[in-house]
Amino acid sequence: MSTSAKTKSTTVSQKLVTHKNQASNNYEVHYLLRYRFGNQLSHCLSVFAISAISLALSACQSMPASPSLSTPSMVSAQQAKSTLISAMQDKRRRSYVYDNSIILSNGGRQKDLANASHQQLSMADSDIEHCDHVHDEAYIDLMTQAEQQGLEVGAKQFASQRQSLKLAYLDCQSALEQWENSEEADDTYWNEDNDSGYAQDQDQQEPSDLDPLDSENDDILPDDSSANEDISDAKREVAEAEAYLKGELVIEEDEGDEEDTSDQAFLPDYDSAHTRLDVKKAKLIEAYLLKPLTIHGQGSYQPSKGAMTFLPTLQYQTRNHVTAINQPMYFDAKEGAIYLWADNFVYPLSENLDETLGASWQNKWLKISLNDGSLPAGFGRELIASHFAAVDQAYTLSDIAEYQVLSKNKLKTDFEPPIAAQHLTAMHEANLLISYTPTQQSSEAFLNHYLKELYGRIGSKYPELIKDSQALNSEKDIEKESVEDGSANSEDTNITSKVIVTEILSVIKEMLDETDQNQQDKIKTAANPQTKPETNRNANQDKIDQIAKIDYAKLPPALNNDSAPVLQEIYGIDTRGRLAWVWHREDLDAQDSTAELGNTAEALKGLTLDMFIRYTDIPANYLPFPNLPNNVQVPNAQNSVDLKEYSQALKARYENGEGTELGKILFNAFDIYQAIYKERTKEAIADNEENSDEESTVADAASEETIVEEAATDIEEGE
Repeated sequence: MSTSAKTKSTTVSQKLVTHKNQASNNYEVHYLLRYRFGNQLSHCLSVFAISAISLALSACQSMPASPSLSTPSMVSAQQAKSTLISAMQDKRRRSYVYDNSIILSNGGRQKDLANASHQQLSMADSDIEHCDHVHDEAYIDLMTQAEQQGLEVGAKQFASQRQSLKLAYLDCQSALEQWENSEEADDTYWNEDNDSGYAQDQDQQEPSDLDPLDSENDDILPDDSSANEDISDAKREVAEAEAYLKGELVIEEDEGDEEDTSDQAFLPDYDSAHTRLDVKKAKLIEAYLLKPLTIHGQGSYQPSKGAMTFLPTLQYQTRNHVTAINQPMYFDAKEGAIYLWADNFVYPLSENLDETLGASWQNKWLKISLNDGSLPAGFGRELIASHFAAVDQAYTLSDIAEYQVLSKNKLKTDFEPPIAAQHLTAMHEANLLISYTPTQQSSEAFLNHYLKELYGRIGSKYPELIKDSQALNSEKDIEKESVEDGSANSEDTNITSKVIVTEILSVIKEMLDETDQNQQDKIKTAANPQTKPETNRNANQDKIDQIAKIDYAKLPPALNNDSAPVLQEIYGIDTRGRLAWVWHREDLDAQDSTAELGNTAEALKGLTLDMFIRYTDIPANYLPFPNLPNNVQVPNAQNSVDLKEYSQALKARYENGEGTELGKILFNAFDIYQAIYKERTKEAIADNEENSDEESTVADAASEETIVEEAATDIEEGE
């Protein structure tokens, strides 16, 4: 993928995700995977693993003999590791019911705030408000002190303190004014030069210039204000896409390395994350969100039938309010399909896209086919076998030091915040506890080992699916001629399972190449250490720091310790060597524990996630979905709706002029995004051919040089 092809992708890619389900076309699939998730590869890999499990759950794996168990003091780290691997392999073969509960808490955040200094608690919500806020807080403290002594704050005893507060405030305000003046020039430059089209008085512009689609469709818009806003937003997206195609919209390239603007702030590294308001927020979040919230999941796994069920439930309950929602899910590996309970999708679909839907989906499943026949025969089974083999390889290569046998007594003493009581009771039922605590570095290595093994196995079995990260995928090669002459159409470019798998494999290859390159860079850096140049500081900021010695709380330096554990996992093994349960703990912002978050996200800062999964045998007369009627426990052709067939019928209706106004705009926008993808494909093809020509030229030159050398050698031998 060329640089020019990636240059303009940032804004439009975000809009493409909104419309990706509106038609079966491989344009947005490639675009979604290649561009939007280019910097978020872990999300693609998660989808890949889920697809692998759901495609071939019926695959059987050989299970090595489980090592004999003994008392915790007698089991070494190596034995703990091999015991865990054997138990995990055994779990793949047997049928079971699983129960999953998740608990979110902010105990770590509240503990951090409880240890905050007086200065940290006195800081403002932002550095811009520091002068006024700190002065007011200090003056209130002085008034409180005077009141405790039975005096007025204006008494002579407090004259020096009042003068000190006054001078500190004046110095702070002077520094703030200097900083604002230094920033004013940049703002003026932006308004006058960089955004001249937008900085103009909008009253002087024609309405069609601001939104060329508004005047065209005003007479058909509904009266509802919220609907008007949705349609207006959609039309603006379409207008922006059209402007891009016409060359009127230029999106600057995102190199991925954003300029560090921390030194441009008024008070660099200002700590606004430990204020008194944050203390109140943390307590409110715990009382009104975390404690009333319940996240639960249950389901079954039956590899012999190639079936897996999952029923996630989200519930919020207080004294006078109860809200709950669940989404039944059924994975059929033999059929290669995922079924979702359709009721949850009826309202948004009928409200925005299909006004004729009505109650036709009531008590039915929505079928999403994973394999449409485009993949090689037996690919699903081979994929899951490769997935399990890759997992085994990754665990085998993991560091033994990260495994240990854990005493049950430590469950109550060695964990902060403490393990939840409902989890702790079940954890004591296990015969052996094995702890696994990977570090950031080892977690990255684990993922790299897994991907390398998976990619190698799939590549050796199905080489036609493997595409180098710099090469064009097979679908683009097929479309090359039609794209160049402008004759490509959606009928020839349907989304297929093969396209999706090929794109995911391409993303995996890119990730592996990036990891290898990073390792090489680290080796070169270690071999040739260089002194890091000092960061250029803003001259005005330096001047402000020298003139105004403002005392404020600073954020601690960001933690970047690759050797620190990133999560904690405990596995419970029963007397038969089986995996009875898994307990998982992770700090959701462990890597950003000292970073300042936005106003919304900051309230959720410091959350700890505890997840407990328990495995038991499937009981007789088991119902996977107790909230559904008995006749729809297992999806079939009579109680399900095929999403692909429904999408084709819906698209045909819109092509005939039917449908909602918002739906028409979305379908029209999708056609524009197809054109955008075609343009990028054409650029990629041109770049690829140019690179091929350069390689050919270099090869020809090398060949000519070899011929000349051989001729010279012959002449010398002849002489």
